[in-house]
Amino acid sequence: MKKILIVLSFSLFLKACQTPESTVKVNYYYDLEQKVNEQIQLLKSSPVMFQKATYAEGRTEVRDVNDISWEKELAFFLHANINKSAFRGLYKESQITSGDTLFKIYEAKDLDLKVEKLVIGLSKNTQELWSVQAKTCTDNYLYSSQRELKMYCSNNKLQSYYIKGKQKMIFSDPEYFEIKAKRK
Repeated sequence: MKKILIVLSFSLFLKACQTPESTVKVNYYYDLEQKVNEQIQLLKSSPVMFQKATYAEGRTEVRDVNDISWEKELAFFLHANINKSAFRGLYKESQITSGDTLFKIYEAKDLDLKVEKLVIGLSKNTQELWSVQAKTCTDNYLYSSQRELKMYCSNNKLQSYYIKGKQKMIFSDPEYFEIKAKRK
C-alpha cells in the first residue's frame, strides 16, 4: 500500500511539473479567420435573408436564400487567412487611412504564396471590421485558380460578399464563376 502511495504521489508530482500547453493564439497579421468565424456564428444563430446571384458555366441564377451553409459559403474567406506562424515575415505590411477607414494592406513577398494580397478595412476609431478584399492564386502542373474576394460589414454584421474566380485543370478549358450576395 505504501508503494502505491509513493508511485501515485510521484506521478502527481510529475504532472504538476509539466508546463501546460499554450492556448494563447499569437497574431502575426490580422486574424481574418476569427472574424469570418464570428460572422458564421452570427448568421447561424439568427438566419438572415440574402439575395444571391451565381454565375457559372454561362448560366446565371438569382434567388433569395436564408438556409445557407455559411461554413461552405465563406470558406474562400477562411482560406485567405494569413495569420499563421508559417507566414510570419512573408508579407509586406502597410497602412493607409481614408476618411474614417484604416486599411491594413498585406502583400506577398513571394509569388508562390496562395494569398497574393489582403486588404482589411477597419473603423479608424473602433477597429470594427468594415471590409475584406483578397486576391488568391494557386498554380501547379495540374491545376490553376485565381480568386477575387470581397466582403462588406456594417455594425459587425455581414452585409454583402462577392467571389469571382477562374479555375483550370490540365487539358481542359478554364471555368469562370461569380457569386454575389447581399443582405435583404
